Amino acid sequence: MAQFAGLDVSLKEMSACVVDDAGKVLCERTVPTEPDDKAVLLTSIGGDYARFGIEAGPLSQWLVNGLNEAGFR
Repeated sequence: MAQFAGLDVSLKEMSACVVDDAGKVLCERTVPTEPDDKAVLLTSIGGDYARFGIEAGPLSQWLVNGLNEAGFR
């Protein structure tokens, strides 16, 4: 089952919402704005992520690089 994650980024916190391919919400959480924290959250949920939606802004590239280093593409 494919999963999709939406990430809303601010300076101190990131909000994440993960849904499955049927649109069912699997997880909604807020974690500190650090790539490692986001990677831990996404890994703990598990599954096969088909797409990530990340809010565009000055922190986006830093987070994308951190997620890529954690094995998320």
